[in-house]
Amino acid sequence: MKRPAGAGLRPPARVYSAAAAGLALAVFLPALHHQFVGFDDGGHIYANPCLHPPSWGNAARFFLEPYNGIYMPLVFALWSALAALAGWARGGPVLLRDVPALFHGANLVIHALNSALVCELLLAAPGLRRKSPWLAFAGAALFAVHPLHVEPVAWASGMKDLLSGFFFLLSLRVYLLFAERGFRSKPLYVACLAAYGLSMFAKPSGAAWPFVVLALDLWVFRRRARAAVVWAGFAALLSLPFAALNSALQPTTYIGTLTPVWTRPLVALDALAFYLAKLFVPLELLPDYGRTPAWVVASGRAYWTWLLPAALAAGLLRVWGAGETLAGAALFAAALLPNSGLLPFQNQIASTVADRYAYLAILGASWTLAHLLRRARAPGAAAAALAIAACALLSRRQLRYWRDTEALARRVVEANPESVTFQTAMGSVEWVQGRTGPARARYAQALRLRPTYYPARERLGLLDLAEGRLEDARREFRACLGSPNPADAAMAQTRLAQVALREGRVAEARRRDLEALRLRPRSPEALADLARTLEREGAGAARIGSLASELRPAFVCAGGPPLDLWPARIGDSAGRE
Repeated sequence: MKRPAGAGLRPPARVYSAAAAGLALAVFLPALHHQFVGFDDGGHIYANPCLHPPSWGNAARFFLEPYNGIYMPLVFALWSALAALAGWARGGPVLLRDVPALFHGANLVIHALNSALVCELLLAAPGLRRKSPWLAFAGAALFAVHPLHVEPVAWASGMKDLLSGFFFLLSLRVYLLFAERGFRSKPLYVACLAAYGLSMFAKPSGAAWPFVVLALDLWVFRRRARAAVVWAGFAALLSLPFAALNSALQPTTYIGTLTPVWTRPLVALDALAFYLAKLFVPLELLPDYGRTPAWVVASGRAYWTWLLPAALAAGLLRVWGAGETLAGAALFAAALLPNSGLLPFQNQIASTVADRYAYLAILGASWTLAHLLRRARAPGAAAAALAIAACALLSRRQLRYWRDTEALARRVVEANPESVTFQTAMGSVEWVQGRTGPARARYAQALRLRPTYYPARERLGLLDLAEGRLEDARREFRACLGSPNPADAAMAQTRLAQVALREGRVAEARRRDLEALRLRPRSPEALADLARTLEREGAGAARIGSLASELRPAFVCAGGPPLDLWPARIGDSAGRE
């Protein structure tokens, strides 16, 4: 058989995958020099007592029970490994807040691997298998550099989205092999489900996998609808335990006022329209958009934003009826389903939409771009290249906002002044800078926007405590006891113990510390405070030493008097999705 002209000069397919990974590294490399930010990084990483020091026992514990109200054991296990690596490199214990580059570097590597996997997926796609590998590279390049990926890549805590995405994409790659062999290979079937399961051990949103596979079966492999639905349904059953656990850990009572059930499809369609808009015009990207279900319904947007995804779906069906192109749109929508708002989830208290939720959805855009370029002439290909280059430049620009807490908080409050999370974070930045007046005003503003935002109330109480206004501090901390979140209530008990200790009521302080530990076992703040209370009581070294295995990591995380902890953990709110 005669080979096509120039075939001998074509690089191996893996070169294109490596090029996609290299492109991702080149664009996101500045993140390596970023600091941790006060947006879960403290609770998850640098103030996590289970990582100070890491141990096999603590790593196993992450699989046996949730940590900080969230179950993502693979991510915590990987962070444990990184903490162990940091200790080995330094020749002894290390404060993780001093080595953010290690965790940012891990995010960069995983995103680069994911970009390579997307290229491998596109190279193996039935509609592209015998086409130029440049088509697959173009799709993977869009995935590698899209600005929507800045948040999960540049945010150390975003590893959950990246690691879940890695196993998700790996499972899809194995599924394509499974399909190539006529859906008959049992080892590939088992490997596919295993990778899918691992994606949910990193983050429950991996549950989108059955919907993505259903889209592939119906529009790419042309399987009979019944067989496709049965396969997807069986895979969906595997996600039920993770969904049930996540629902129990993050009950929707935390959200506050929920919109009626009949509005949820409208909220989900609004989210889809939002992500489509950001896909094509990735500007004004924020970690907190304030797009809550109540806001979407009250603003009236829920009743018309669905027109954008509906028009796009109609256009694809009418103009590009090819299954592979339509599959790309279905992949985009299916990957967004777990966090679309069809089922309520805890982070909807701040916003239904977030850039990190779109991490896997960009695969659908990559798939569509690669298939559309099959028919494109030179102007179309040039336009695609310019769009990818523009995305790379926009990502570089967006990265600078994630360099530290102050840059991120300042950016968010300028664009979304109603963000209670970042008003509080900005207040903590100002407090550290010695500007207690503006800090107090920020906390008060956050509480005006949402009176039940307990982190802001706690910061306000801490500021009162630092300034010696003990009665005001007690009032703020007592208000936090009403939180439905046990972590907030535990922290309030710890703070009330600190007030009691300041007033010399040692017995009350000990009682409140023990109550905090009942609500949140192994809380570093409560353990550290209990040790100080025991010391004030005059407890012997043996009594305090009996808690040594738990107190040592608590003191490492707390790093001194209780008030020293919070400026180091600016704006943290543990357990965010």
